[in-house]
Amino acid sequence: MVSARCTFSSILEVGFRKVADLCKGKWKMEKGSSNVDQRIAEVMEGVVSRGLSGSEITEMARSFIRYKKEEGFSFAKLTQLHFHMFSEEEEALVLYPSAAVELLILSLDIFDDLQDQDASEKPWCQVPHAMAMNISSGLLMLSMKTLEEAEYEPEKKHQAIQYLYSQVLKAVSGQHVDLKDAIETDEQYLQMVESKSGALMACACLVGTSLATNQQHHIVEEYSTSFGVAAQLANDLEDVSRWDTKNDLLFKKKTLPILKLLQQTELENTWLHDYYQGLLDKEFILDHKQEIFTWIQQSPALKYAEVIKRVYQRKASNKIQEISAQERLKKKLQDLIEEI
Repeated sequence: MVSARCTFSSILEVGFRKVADLCKGKWKMEKGSSNVDQRIAEVMEGVVSRGLSGSEITEMARSFIRYKKEEGFSFAKLTQLHFHMFSEEEEALVLYPSAAVELLILSLDIFDDLQDQDASEKPWCQVPHAMAMNISSGLLMLSMKTLEEAEYEPEKKHQAIQYLYSQVLKAVSGQHVDLKDAIETDEQYLQMVESKSGALMACACLVGTSLATNQQHHIVEEYSTSFGVAAQLANDLEDVSRWDTKNDLLFKKKTLPILKLLQQTELENTWLHDYYQGLLDKEFILDHKQEIFTWIQQSPALKYAEVIKRVYQRKASNKIQEISAQERLKKKLQDLIEEI
């Protein structure tokens, strides 16, 4: 069965490509950010030690957190950035909300890698899958608990928790559309990505925003959703041009550039339809790798997907101009969006 892009097949059935992959290391790192990551990791490990019973499961979960820290806590950076955009507490590190968001993302990353079976180097793929899934379920619950126990104004904290719930549930609905394997048009794909990638990007941004202010949330949700879509399209463009375990075409995934390739009417792409229909095997693709790569690079499909990515980048950047927040941090956010 052909599936659309970025599936997190899990008990939540939500999807989102890892932000560290999406942004390809282009996050603007502040001085001392590695120390902040270390402190977030310490909070996460402390939450795990207090919340899980048994030395084996606790140590296994902590090892997953330490590995994740080395990849970078990209979602936490969005949570922190948005808190400081709207708050006068310049020295606040927002550690517990950041830890809550990263526990959520780690949980989803584990399910994603177990489903795709393309990340054998990850520690959660080197233990029995049932154990890794069990830990992932625990991390998900601890994410909610961590935010509930954070020391913020009750009304603002309640709103942050509601965003954590609502954005993840929105992603569940988007994943349901994905799992039906009925996406055939650009519009259907973009709507699905908005519900999945866009919703989880918005989750990280809205948690930070809601803990700082009760205003402008709808604007933040709008531009962060567009940001998430642009980031996913950037990932799609890269993955259709690589020839390893992440190649989308090789694994018959439908992304925006691949949908456009399938829609082309030239005789040159009859092999692509045959491959997606199971009439050709993977060996054919690998044997003709160079010719296929050249054809993809010369196709208007990549240019089209790049244009759509730019449209979402522009939508996000323009919407940011509408918010009243610290200009220096608004500029930092816009730079991040432009760099993906």
